[in-house]
Amino acid sequence: MTRFKHIDEKQVTRAIVNGFTSDFNTIIESDVAIVAGEPSGLVTTK
Repeated sequence: MTRFKHIDEKQVTRAIVNGFTSDFNTIIESDVAIVAGEPSGLVTTK
């Protein structure tokens, strides 16, 4: 049976936060942000 290497909880938290900030930095450079979940907002995004 394969065993996983023991890691600290702070390493997991750091990896989650780094992933989020990387994605956020990519998304934040958008020219337009549409904040709507209704049909008009969804059609606008196409």
